[in-house]
Order: sequence, then structure tokens, then C-alpha cells
Amino acid sequence: MKKIFLIVVVLCIILCGLQASAYEDIVTTTEFGDWGQKSTYQTVSYGGEVLDQYQIYNGTFGPIGVFPMLPNKNVTITQSFVPQKEMLTRIELQIGKNSTTTYPFMLAIRDELTAESLGVSIVAAEDILTENFRWISFSFTNLKLTTGQTYWMVAYTANVSDNFYGWTANDTNPYPNGSVAISMNDGQTWQNETTVDMTFKTYGMDATELELELFGGIGVEYSIKNVGLVDALGVQIYLKITGGILNLINITEDGVFISPLAPNASIDGAVIPLGLGPMAVTMIVRAANAMEVTKNFDAVILFFFVILK
Repeated sequence: MKKIFLIVVVLCIILCGLQASAYEDIVTTTEFGDWGQKSTYQTVSYGGEVLDQYQIYNGTFGPIGVFPMLPNKNVTITQSFVPQKEMLTRIELQIGKNSTTTYPFMLAIRDELTAESLGVSIVAAEDILTENFRWISFSFTNLKLTTGQTYWMVAYTANVSDNFYGWTANDTNPYPNGSVAISMNDGQTWQNETTVDMTFKTYGMDATELELELFGGIGVEYSIKNVGLVDALGVQIYLKITGGILNLINITEDGVFISPLAPNASIDGAVIPLGLGPMAVTMIVRAANAMEVTKNFDAVILFFFVILK
């Protein structure tokens, strides 16, 4: 309810001496009362990702954590959003911390408020400005969402006295595709707030799919194919081969392919171990916009000839 949100905000303003003035903050300075250090922020986009959902208007804020005036209450705030890009790469929030805060700020993604988190990103307290608000980036890896479906970004911190953050917000319902919910008990129960939206920017990519095949023969051969409709960006590989007599075989190959992998294109390679006896083969591939694929095989090697079971 809006009443609950406003009560919490008022208590935080009384406690911290903050004053809120509404404006759109893109590259301008955010300054709230005694949290008077100035900071500027310029939106930066990383290779392949684009700005997806956002709400950049502030004017008030919500507290996250434990306040002296709210003993035994650990405040958690969540903002819902509807992505239009399948791969979520990062989220930016306009946040700040109190001078007594030492525990990290955690941001989880859920498809239901009471469900398990699909991914969690953590930023240390020392990386967040004290008594000032600034856009902070939370990175996510291998997190694929369903476009058009509602998800929740859940902000929380440790339930420790005087450990709290502020997250800026606007109370004119500026983001039409989501709303806010607040919990006073570590996310056990929630109260909805439909007229307030927190500040946030989500970044994402169009998703593709990788197919991985392994073959025996002279060494271990692999083929990575992009079976999706868009380029696979930043394809990463990890190949581990161990075993043989006295476990003398211990090979690791990893790396990142800088060039995009076009649809229907493949990356082929081979590793040729030398030894005798049983082996274990593990290979993992993924891309910035493709889910991780893992293959595990038991194998037998005869000098350099490999049989995958």
C-alpha cells in the first residue's frame, strides 16, 4: 500500500535528514539534502547489449535494510518489469548507502515474489557511495527470460542493525509495466504499492542457442554450432580432459572467441592427449546471449586414439 511506502520513506527522511526534489536524472547531478556529495553518470552500453526497460525519474526514495527507528524490521523492496529482450545482462539502480552500512547490496531476479531466485548479483558496500545516490550496475550471467512476462528485481541486504541503503523512486507511477512491493520481514510477506516505481535500467540482448557435439578418434574433437537466428556474441569454451594411467593426463583448454558466431556457423577444434587407460572429458560452452551447454563423457585412450562412451 502507498501508506506503508510513505511511512517508511518519512522515517528514513527524518533519520537521514534527506530532502527529495523530482527531476529526470540521466547525466545530471543527484543531491538529496545532507547526502550532498555530487556525482554524475553517463549511460554506457557494452558490446551487443541494449537498454531495454527503464524508469529514470526520482523525487523520493525507499530504504533497504535495518533502521534504528524500525528495530527488528529488515526492509526489502522489489520492482516488477516486463522484458523485451531475452538475455538479461545487467541492471542499474540509483542507490546510496548510510555511513554505518558494511554489508553488500544484493539484487535478485524472480518470476514470482516467493519463488527461488533465477539469478543474484552482489555489489560490495565499499563500491556504493556514502550518503549520496548514484547509478550502480549489477551484472547477470546466463540469465534467459521470457519476453512479455513479468519479473521482479528484489533488492535486499543483511539483517544487521544500522545496515541500510536508499533506492530512489518516483510516486507518480512513471513506469506503466510494473509496480513496487515492500516486505518488512525479509521477504516472507509483501505489500503491493501500485503508484510508486523505483529507478532502474535493464539491459539485454536477443538470445540465440548453441549446439555442442564431441567426437572421439584421433584426440577429442568438438563442434560448436549457432542454431539460433542471431549472432552468438562472445562464445566461451572450457574443455577439461583428465585420467590415463597414474592420472598423467590433465589438460585444460579455455578461451573466448571475440568474433561473433553467425547463425548456422560453427567453431570446430580438437585436443590430442597422449596416454593409456580411462579418461573423463567435460566441455562447457556459452555466449553472452546464449545459455550454457555442458557435455560430460567417460572415455578410453590408447596412445592418442580416443573412444567416447
